[in-house]
Amino acid sequence: MNLLLEAVVSGTVVDADGSPVRDAEVFVTYPDEAGAFGLLESFASGGLLSDADGKFYLLGLIPDVAMELQAQLDDGTLSNVVTVTVGPGMEQQNLVLPFP
Repeated sequence: MNLLLEAVVSGTVVDADGSPVRDAEVFVTYPDEAGAFGLLESFASGGLLSDADGKFYLLGLIPDVAMELQAQLDDGTLSNVVTVTVGPGMEQQNLVLPFP
């Protein structure tokens, strides 16, 4: 029996001036070969929202697979895409999702 240790990503959503962005929906997209059906979101209230300080925390992610993280505002505006690979049982901290 193999135990797959999840990966964790935490960081901040910021605007073009570097100020924190509140209530941006953060989502993760995997490549098709990850077997994760493309898109994975936190299902708390329909999606993971950044807090008042722009912070987010994603857990239960597939380790050792390049994943793309992005944030979206209510008006549909998307942040830049950030690609990251995190090892099993590891956490990528201080990731920044910037809006252009």
